[in-house]
Amino acid sequence: MSGDVLVTGGAGFVGSHVVDALLARGERVRVLVRPTTDRRFLPVDRVTFVPGDVGDESPAGAADLVQACAGARLVIHAAGITQARRVTDFARVNACGTERVLTAAREAAVPRVVLVSSQAAAGPTPGPSPRVESDPDAPVGAYGASKLAGEHAARRVVAAGGATSLVIVRPPGVYGPRDQAFLALFRMVRAGVVPLHRPERQWVSLVHARDLASGLLLAGERGAPGSTYYVSDGVPRTSASIVDAVAQALGKRPLRLDPPAFLLRFAVSVAEGLAGVTGAQARLTSERLVDWMAPRWTVSHEAARRDLGFEPVIGFKQGIEETTAWYRSIGWI
Repeated sequence: MSGDVLVTGGAGFVGSHVVDALLARGERVRVLVRPTTDRRFLPVDRVTFVPGDVGDESPAGAADLVQACAGARLVIHAAGITQARRVTDFARVNACGTERVLTAAREAAVPRVVLVSSQAAAGPTPGPSPRVESDPDAPVGAYGASKLAGEHAARRVVAAGGATSLVIVRPPGVYGPRDQAFLALFRMVRAGVVPLHRPERQWVSLVHARDLASGLLLAGERGAPGSTYYVSDGVPRTSASIVDAVAQALGKRPLRLDPPAFLLRFAVSVAEGLAGVTGAQARLTSERLVDWMAPRWTVSHEAARRDLGFEPVIGFKQGIEETTAWYRSIGWI
């Protein structure tokens, strides 16, 4: 099929792996960028950079998005924010920004958009079995609520008419080279102390970034219009087992602490208070605390296997070792 693929957020962690996967297949790739976008993870001689900002609310910003979409056969919308100084920023970028991208894609008659959402849009797993697509959504924080609002906005735009179809992919925790979210855990393990609330009892699903990129491309090819899919490596794990895997890869034996909930809440209140005074962005937030304390963040990828032919290929041990080696190679640990 002719036409470029536009990747929003293509310079970021997930987006850059999507770009790699597209280039490996011989696709022509455009990446939406702002003037300040860090492009170090992209092969700048093999992609076309197009100006635009999904968070730009101006008419000029909307025009940039339409121009970026013009002639594309597929848009993979991976742009978004996971942390914000203000709750309103989540809505501006993750919800309204998604609506702007879908509107631009519809105006440019792009045949398909794949929206990279998050399990956070659905919330923690409601019972002992991994979450499936038919389970009711119940996000627990502003980030998750903004991702769910983005999904709803995208569906409204498509339902209003036009040639654009939509497929939504909701990954759980994503890890791999270039990721900075898991980097904090690696640094705690290296430092020798890891504070986690009930790490033996919290179960999570994960997916390696390259496997996620594969799932997103399959969603673009085979996903039924209007469908939503979870993708994961298929093996729920305890937080404690993840710490153990990182410790083994680093050759460390960290002390695992299980701080009580009230102590975690106090630490978060202090961190947020300092951030309010200094203007810096707090890394310990009430939003993160809700995630850390939920007992289950697990998903089933059976629908993606059945409908898309998705099969994860990167084993967890291999993925952690590869991520460790990459962090070391770039000097992050």
